[in-house]
Amino acid sequence: MAPVDGVLVSATVQMTIAYTIGSVAATQSVCGLTTSVASTATTVPFGTILQDQFYNAAQSHTVSTNATNGYSLTTQYDGSMSKDGAGVTTIADTTCDGASCNTTTPGPWLTPVNYGFGYTQSGNDAVWVTPTLYFRPFPTSPVEIMANSAAAANRVMYTCYRIAISGTQTTGFYFNKLTYTITPRF
Repeated sequence: MAPVDGVLVSATVQMTIAYTIGSVAATQSVCGLTTSVASTATTVPFGTILQDQFYNAAQSHTVSTNATNGYSLTTQYDGSMSKDGAGVTTIADTTCDGASCNTTTPGPWLTPVNYGFGYTQSGNDAVWVTPTLYFRPFPTSPVEIMANSAAAANRVMYTCYRIAISGTQTTGFYFNKLTYTITPRF
């Protein structure tokens, strides 16, 4: 009998990351508010909005990765919601109540006559967790909103959007584009 010593058994595990944006139905309770409209994975259709009222919507973000050092999810937008996308007439970014927020610091936004468009978040791995109904405007440069420093499975966070307009807002169709970027940290 002659034993064979030194048979190498090996396998390589691929690096993986999975990220999905999901819809949230109308009348759902998320981020401490109730959604006014249903979203899809690619749209947040507020529809026709009236003055001095909040309209709320949300989307879910689900992340799984085997990255040793976790992941980072950032957001940014291409500018304020503008009429026909022309960038001239806009729905202002929120400054929350009493100009208490900016793109890096959330603030309370409880009064619909403080007009604008902004977002808040809740759930797993949310980077900024504040009291309920704290918002901030979207940035034009990437800002981290969700992260984990280790491998993660099925982590779910919600981005909740809020809009309110004045009675003098020019009529028309307003829109902008949000970008979410997921980066694994291997």
